[in-house]
Amino acid sequence: MSQINTYTKCPKQYFFKYVLKLKAPQEETEEMDIMLKGKIMHKAFEIAVSENIYDIETLIIKAYEDEEIKNELSEVSLKNCIKWNLKKYLKIS
Repeated sequence: MSQINTYTKCPKQYFFKYVLKLKAPQEETEEMDIMLKGKIMHKAFEIAVSENIYDIETLIIKAYEDEEIKNELSEVSLKNCIKWNLKKYLKIS
């Protein structure tokens, strides 16, 4: 939807979205999931280099065991991230 259409439909929505640049809750959640996935992958690469481990499944599991990542994960995020990683890197559906 264009900015003009948004303004015509709901001036308050236009103000929040384009003037204050606030995101809808679902957009924030998606962005957080992307950031978390990035942190997990960076941690996995860090482990690969520091511990000479190159098995993707082992790296992902070790990354999830990191305290900093554990603190950011909720049960739902953990399940979604595990599924995402397994599908992407192990070709599991």
